[in-house]
Order: sequence, then C-alpha cells, then structure tokens
Amino acid sequence: TAVTEAARAFVHRHPPAVPCIAEYGAEFPQFLAQRVGPEQIPYLSSFVELEWHLGHAAVAIDHPALAIDAFATIEADALVDLRLTLQPSLRYCAAAWPVDNLITLYLSEAPPEHYAFEPSDVHLEICGARGEFRIERLDVASFTFRKALSECQTVGIVAEQAIERDATFDAGRALAAFVVGR
Repeated sequence: TAVTEAARAFVHRHPPAVPCIAEYGAEFPQFLAQRVGPEQIPYLSSFVELEWHLGHAAVAIDHPALAIDAFATIEADALVDLRLTLQPSLRYCAAAWPVDNLITLYLSEAPPEHYAFEPSDVHLEICGARGEFRIERLDVASFTFRKALSECQTVGIVAEQAIERDATFDAGRALAAFVVGR
C-alpha cells in the first residue's frame, strides 16, 4: 500500500537512531502526508500523528507527581510566573477530523457495518505509561491552556491564551482540575 511504501521510504531517508519509532518518528506524519497527499486521504496525517502520540505515551514512564498541597505554598503573585514540568507521556493533538474515534475503532478490531466519518475539529489530550494510554477530548480553551503548559509557558501567559479563546474560561479552576487529573 501507499502507507507501507511511505514508511519504508521514511526509514531509508531517516534511519532510526533509537530502537522505537515512538522516539524518532515525529516527522513521519508530515512525511506521509507529502507522499500520499491530502487529496487522497485528507485525515491520514492527523491519524498518523495521533498514532505516533499514542506510541510515545504508551512507552513513557511517568515521574512521581507533585502533590496538590505543594501549590498552597506558592505566593499568589508568583503563580503567574510558574512553569510546570509535565509528565513525559502527556501529549496534545488537534485535528480537523475525529481521528480519536477512528483510532478507537481501529484498535477495537470490530469493524462496524457502516461508519460515517465526517470532518469535525477535535482537541485531544493523550496520556499513558507502561503500555497503556487514554485519549480525552477537550474544549478549545482547555486544550490551549494545557498544551501551552506542556510547552513550559508560564501559567499567566497560558491563562491569557485560553481566555482569548473563551472569555468565560476560569484559569484557576482549570489549573486545579489539571493538577488533580480531572
């Protein structure tokens, strides 16, 4: 198939430096989209990107989490300049197609008789470790907030970006929910 040929070409052009594609295949979704072409399979690049994120999350080993009580010791004025280091398995993926539904269907190994797959923007948070993962859909403001936190931006800047997306966004609640894992 075209995808198999593209994968072979990718490996020849970008030989692995590590034994796992989850560690070196970050450029593969873009490479694949250029080879196969979005006019043939418009969601393919997003699907492959999500699959790469899942692979990365599934092989990650999480670090010990910071207790919520640690935030109580931070002065309110200092909170806006805080930068968080997130778990290595945490990934974010935005797509113009509901590729999370497609990957769930693919992994279930139980194809339906009929499946309608229509374009629809999704904002996904992927988390996992030691062979397991989960995918959660987020609203655009929460996605903006969490993705920017994962890029080590300050809490203040991240809150402003999320509020630009949704004026009703509550950054304090969002940070608390994020830290406790809800």
